[in-house]
This record gives sequence, structure tokens and C-alpha cells, in this order.
Amino acid sequence: MSYEVAKLIGSMPAKLSPLDFVRTSLPKACRYTFAHVVTRLANLSFEHATFPANFKTASVTPFLKKHGLDAVDPASYRLISNLDTVRKILERLVLNGVIPHVLSSSSFDAVQSASAIEQTSFY
Repeated sequence: MSYEVAKLIGSMPAKLSPLDFVRTSLPKACRYTFAHVVTRLANLSFEHATFPANFKTASVTPFLKKHGLDAVDPASYRLISNLDTVRKILERLVLNGVIPHVLSSSSFDAVQSASAIEQTSFY
């Protein structure tokens, strides 16, 4: 998994999140060193079925949906959640593991739609 993490770190865009404590250029330049640390964190997270509380926050910024909309109306905005780089890597690792598993499952229906879920009552 360490190779996969190093590959993810190397492919990260140079964008900086307000939650990042170091510039993304540092982990990219030292990706093999950082890969071991992130791999250990990911393995512990998977093993204990927990996600570190420090990575459960996001910096949320409102942006107008279209130029010219009423800036006073909250419905005119869409919210953008900025995540820290380590969380993005951990989420991508989960996604890379879950998608092949789901696609190979005999109970996966490629044409299932949300309408079937909407009709289900959870109460």
C-alpha cells in the first residue's frame, strides 16, 4: 500500500487547503517518506474502524452559484468544503479499495437508481 500512497501523493495538485499545516510541495518532494507515515495511519484507521478526529473537519467557503444572483439570499450559494491533504489521500485509498469490491459483488446492480432507495422507509 505504501507504493499506492506515494503514487497518490505524487499526483496531488499543488493546491493548498486552509487546513494543511505544510505546503503540498513538501510531501510531494518527500513522497516516499510521507507515504510510510500515511500508510501506517491508513492501516491503523482500517484496522480499528475509526477515523482520526483531527481529520473530521473541513473549511467551508460559500460561493455564488452564478454571477448576478441575489447575494443576500442563502439559496444563491453553494458550499465548498476544503479538506486537508492527508484526509484526501485517506479518502482516495478507501475509494480505491471499495469500488473494486462493490463492482465485483454479485449483489451490485449497475442500473440501480436512487428511486428504489427513496421508496424505502427507515422508520
